[in-house]
Amino acid sequence: MPDRIPLQLFSIGIILGSLIIVPVQSLGFILPKIPLFAVSAFSGLIYLIRSKNVSVIQITKTKAGKFMLLFFLTILLSQLWSVAPIISLLGTYPRFEGSLFYIIFLVICAVAFVLTLQNKTDFLINTVVFTNIIVVIYGLMQMIGLDPLLGFWQIELFLGRAFSTIGQPNFLGVFLLLTLPFVFIKKQSAIGRSRIFLSTLFLLNLLLIAGTASRSAYLGVAVMALFFISANCGQIRQLKDCKSESIKVLTIVIAFLITLIAISALAQRFSVHTQNVFLGSRSVIWSTTSKMIDERPIGYGLETMSLISPRFSDKKLFEFESLPTIIDRAHSKPLDLLFTLGPLGLITYYLFLYFILTSLWKRRRNELALACFLSIAGTSSALIFGFDTFVTHIFFWLISGVSLGLITIENSVKRPNLELIIKYILLLLTTVCLLISLMWILARAELEESEEQMALGNIVNSVSKGFDASAHFPFDRAILVQSAEKALVAHENTDNEQNREALNQFVENVLNKLEDLTKGQDGMVYIMRSWNAAIRAEDENVEMYISQALDKHPNYVLTYRIAIHSYDILGNSEKKKEMEQKILDILPSYWDDVESEQRRILLKENPWLEEIGLQ
Repeated sequence: MPDRIPLQLFSIGIILGSLIIVPVQSLGFILPKIPLFAVSAFSGLIYLIRSKNVSVIQITKTKAGKFMLLFFLTILLSQLWSVAPIISLLGTYPRFEGSLFYIIFLVICAVAFVLTLQNKTDFLINTVVFTNIIVVIYGLMQMIGLDPLLGFWQIELFLGRAFSTIGQPNFLGVFLLLTLPFVFIKKQSAIGRSRIFLSTLFLLNLLLIAGTASRSAYLGVAVMALFFISANCGQIRQLKDCKSESIKVLTIVIAFLITLIAISALAQRFSVHTQNVFLGSRSVIWSTTSKMIDERPIGYGLETMSLISPRFSDKKLFEFESLPTIIDRAHSKPLDLLFTLGPLGLITYYLFLYFILTSLWKRRRNELALACFLSIAGTSSALIFGFDTFVTHIFFWLISGVSLGLITIENSVKRPNLELIIKYILLLLTTVCLLISLMWILARAELEESEEQMALGNIVNSVSKGFDASAHFPFDRAILVQSAEKALVAHENTDNEQNREALNQFVENVLNKLEDLTKGQDGMVYIMRSWNAAIRAEDENVEMYISQALDKHPNYVLTYRIAIHSYDILGNSEKKKEMEQKILDILPSYWDDVESEQRRILLKENPWLEEIGLQ
């Protein structure tokens, strides 16, 4: 097999993985992309195994490379201190960023490193730029209201902001920050129509960043601009001395238009009460995250924040976010690293950044080195106030691989047996990633069918599909919770004793799986057991399970709603009123203003508030 075939598959996997979107709610934006990224990593490994002239172990020759590997080693070791190891290994919906899938990021980085040493950077730049073109085109279509898939998205959640194929406006902003410098250097080397096209693409990137209304992305652009000006003082002076008035006027007009679009997008975003011009919900999230870190400085493990945060959640969060909100990210890369990986993860990651950025800056006369520097510096600045998604991880580590290749001085190569063994282990793990992602897609497709059957009122069929989903992939917390919920609805609405016993057994089995998966950290286990106990008229167990659930979820509305329902089944009106009062206590302050527009919106979003008599 020629080397170009695995290389082409490597590139195609990255491009298609970034672009594919399956408009099915249960799959989310990320899950359908993972098999394609896994295929890309697999193909890249085949190329590495066949490459005989470059050793990937040379990545350890620089301090940046050493700390990069230490960071990935920390991720693997974090399984030892994770509060829910299986969840940390596989990840959770909708992020899917477990330590196993970091293998894909590591492989992408290694392949980019080797290709850079082989002087095949044009291939990587073309992959980045082509992906950028499609993402920008679809994002602009969303901005001007020509999205062909508009009916599939909950567009109101994004307040008119573009999200393209990346899944969320802030994530789109990070993606554009990562790829924009490569569009620029591609433009610089182009001539004729290609240069005009790439110049237009560069401007459209800036327009789309403005349209995301992402303040962190704006910060990233500002940081990139400052470093670019610093690195190109001579060229900036030449532009300033340019005698062509038309060029000066055109530059001012373009800058004005981009600023106008940014102001318009921000105005639309902050026209609703849940959006705050300043920190808003971030201040509450950061405070909550700090409390969690203080309790367990060593870290909780990857993808565990959604399990832990309800125990620390502050009711102030609901001044800015909807009532069902659970914090699953700190909205700050440093805090996320501290929460998940502890001080070791934070230190190794930022030492990696420090050494790679300083090394690239020393080589800033090389336009590719400068592009990598701007990409990493701008993105890292933005992520102080945000977090990654799977797609941005892919491009960040690809660009990091290129950067490591640029700062590594290649020596004579010997292919030790150890390196070959490592490559085959990574190949095996990448195959596991591919198989797991496909199994996960199958299970979530069955969950979608279960939801559809429930919406049609076919409770039996819904429970059956939920059973299939939980059996095919019992490592997805959301699948287990929703399967148990549907079985409880069926349990509550059947009079057949045999069916009741079967449903009771199914619920207990699913909740036992959920408890094992989350290592007892999930309050949903206990509140659903209270519901099941209420159906079985086990008053004492209901009381015990609700108490355990509230210890885990003191400010979580869904927990109180199920508690209310449980007491309603038992006919315990006193306890029911007590739970209703607890919901009232955590509602946002504007709830007391009967004439408030915010209160009206809250009731529209949560009509059940009227049902429990709190109107």
